Amino acid sequence: MEISVVIPVYNAEKYVESAVESALRQKEAAEIILVEDNSPDDALKICERLEKENSRVRVLKHSDGKNHGAGESRNLGIRSARYDYIAFLDADDYYNDDCFSKAVEVFGNDATVDGVYSAVGAEFENEEARRRYSATHVEDMATVDRKATPENLFRYLVLGGAGYIHLNGLVVTKAGLMKVGLLPQLRLHQDSVLTIKLAAMLKLVAGDIDNPVSIRRLHLDNRITDPKTNFSETQLKAQHYLLCWVKEARLPGEKQSIVRYEYWRLSYVHYRGIRKYHKALFYYALLRFFGT
Repeated sequence: MEISVVIPVYNAEKYVESAVESALRQKEAAEIILVEDNSPDDALKICERLEKENSRVRVLKHSDGKNHGAGESRNLGIRSARYDYIAFLDADDYYNDDCFSKAVEVFGNDATVDGVYSAVGAEFENEEARRRYSATHVEDMATVDRKATPENLFRYLVLGGAGYIHLNGLVVTKAGLMKVGLLPQLRLHQDSVLTIKLAAMLKLVAGDIDNPVSIRRLHLDNRITDPKTNFSETQLKAQHYLLCWVKEARLPGEKQSIVRYEYWRLSYVHYRGIRKYHKALFYYALLRFFGT
């Protein structure tokens, strides 16, 4: 089994070499694609050196030389991948040894599987990073509960109740990624939106959901630990994207209703928080009569 590992790189000169080394240790990693996103630090120089040192490493940049964000950088890597299976890794994170072994087993036992997800652990660089992360997250490990099956995974990912899939723990077919339309242009949650899209249209199966296959380095420069981030607003934007997508993709009415319900719930929470009840009711009316 040959896998293309896609790593978006921005401002990661301290970490990217460690990330690449962890990917190179995986025998299934046929290529490591570094998409350098116009970093202001020396990340590009490090990426280019790693490319010269190992034939499995490829460095890509956006054609206009500008910063496009993690979502579009991953999309560029996906489109450029030479192999049928795609895995992801953030530039400041790393894989554990033999991280693909369970995914290889699952794919080998069932030819109908489109993707395999596994647990992702966390490593905090300091106590302040832990405190900020704990303000919005209950568990350190990103994983999905055993009660989630391929048939009910979409519902759980949208409504909650069974955890979530982190991209560092996902292996999925390139064909499946192209089918769902890749990652959206969102500042945050574009990875969560992608896994929901995949669960809506493909067959995703659990791999090792008890033991982390990779580790997130959580530090003060992570957007997810930024205390200025308004998560109610960013989640609402992500859900609005999904609401439009499920209609355009012509998903079954039941799945559209699940997304519509969650969008209304997030709208109510967000606008209640800023005390604009009338605006929340207006959005509900749009949802009720027009569906967007």
